[in-house]
Amino acid sequence: MAAQVITLQDAMRCHRLSIQVMSPLTVQQQYNPSTEMSTPLSVSPPDVSAYCSAVESSHSSPDMLGKLESALQGVCHQSAIPFALFSNSDASSDASSVAPVSVRVGVLQMHFMMQSAKSKTRVVELQQFYRLQAAQLESDRYAALCHAQPTPWLLPNINSFYDQQHHALIDRIEKSLHLLESPGTMKCNKRKAETQVINISPIDNHSASVSPPSGAAHTVKTSTRTSPVLNAVAVRIMTNWYERNKEHPYPSYATAEVIGKAGDVSVEQVKKWFANRRMRGRNTKTLTQIAQRRQKKS
Repeated sequence: MAAQVITLQDAMRCHRLSIQVMSPLTVQQQYNPSTEMSTPLSVSPPDVSAYCSAVESSHSSPDMLGKLESALQGVCHQSAIPFALFSNSDASSDASSVAPVSVRVGVLQMHFMMQSAKSKTRVVELQQFYRLQAAQLESDRYAALCHAQPTPWLLPNINSFYDQQHHALIDRIEKSLHLLESPGTMKCNKRKAETQVINISPIDNHSASVSPPSGAAHTVKTSTRTSPVLNAVAVRIMTNWYERNKEHPYPSYATAEVIGKAGDVSVEQVKKWFANRRMRGRNTKTLTQIAQRRQKKS
């Protein structure tokens, strides 16, 4: 028995295949359940000479292993990894749960149109910021796609990457837009605008106080006031603007509206205050007079 095993090993060492596979038919012939109890099982090794002749005859045709080896070498020695080896299961599951970029962009543009119709400056600035960032993303996407043309299997991954970047950008823009739409944010913006107008040109508190002329003091005390009293914040804001624009203290309607919102007064009150201040200071020069005086100085 030992001599037969040694002979089988020598035969397999001479051949390029070192694995002996027994067919199911041989196993069934060696093991018969009906005769197992009557006769002891005798396992005899296969005929080595017949096996070697069968293997040699099968390899007389073109070598299948050689073809498989050459094909695998051609795939493994490529400069890039085959796209079939990538696993896109996570990306596909994430993409299926989120709306496409085009749909979210359309919804965002509708929000911008609705809010910009209300003349909100910060919404317009946010829209411009989004357009710049989206244009930059699409430019980077186009450059990456052009660079990856020799390897077309990378194109889906590039598009998926820049879609995720665009989704993240839309998320940030939507959060900012929601904050601008909330009432609390509008109050904060109003306080911020008030602070900006007050801090345009800081002056002393003494110059901010408005005192009527001495001759009109008695008249003011005895007359009945029909207009509401201006608050200190509004007076300070208008005084600051007047001091900065003594050359031509005529605020435009937009400027008067900003000052009115910051000081919690109406536009008409702002106009009346500046008219009275110009009359008291005798500063009623027109634009033509101001231009002529500038020409004389030059």
